[in-house]
Amino acid sequence: MGTDIHGFFQRRPKTPRRSDYRLVPRWRSDEYYGQDYQINVDVLGLGDNPNDWRSFDREVLRDRNYILFAILADVRNGYGFAGCETHDPIKPLRTGEQSRLPNDILFSPRCQTLSPGSDDCTYNSRWLGYHSQQVITAEEILSYDFQQRLVEYGVFAIDEFIKFMLGDRDVGYSYDVWGEPIVKHPRVDLTDGKAVVFNTKGYTHIPAKWNDDKPIIEYVKDFVADVKQIVADNPDYDIRLVIGFDS
Repeated sequence: MGTDIHGFFQRRPKTPRRSDYRLVPRWRSDEYYGQDYQINVDVLGLGDNPNDWRSFDREVLRDRNYILFAILADVRNGYGFAGCETHDPIKPLRTGEQSRLPNDILFSPRCQTLSPGSDDCTYNSRWLGYHSQQVITAEEILSYDFQQRLVEYGVFAIDEFIKFMLGDRDVGYSYDVWGEPIVKHPRVDLTDGKAVVFNTKGYTHIPAKWNDDKPIIEYVKDFVADVKQIVADNPDYDIRLVIGFDS
């Protein structure tokens, strides 16, 4: 089963602007009925205070990119479907323990929910998935070490592995294989640069791990370019990304 990302960008003026607050009825529960509170948040760009974080239309979360998910939120970090290993885990910007939204996201004028604008609210739907909801600033994203390289994992058919060992990086491999008549060799470690001796007799496939020959930026360059452009287009604003995941 795949995992998808949900989210949106927000911006807030770097220099606060003068504005008046407007009192509105708080959530009509028994606890809060009849009380007022000041709108000091803006989840979906509908609030009254121009100093609030405001969402704006800029679609950059286009594809299912597990390297990006690992970087942003420690999601699918080193494993894929059925838990098969895909690469050594990389250092994320956020971990599961840090996956908490700030109050200005959790609390909107007419509902309190992990998914601002969900069906029990009055706003247009803004679903943030089931888990790992969090906020990351553009500054954090752009300061990440995108030059690090992955230690990748894969399972090769014998003839494909021989081609791989001879330098062919376009050969096919799977993250895992199983079932009759597959017989897997013990995993071969190619990360230390030493010569590898293996016996193909009785085996159909060889699992291996190896150092990737390209930096992580090559996997997420479109996203990073979009974030840089958003920052360049909004020089007077702080920028942040609000995200969550399903499955």
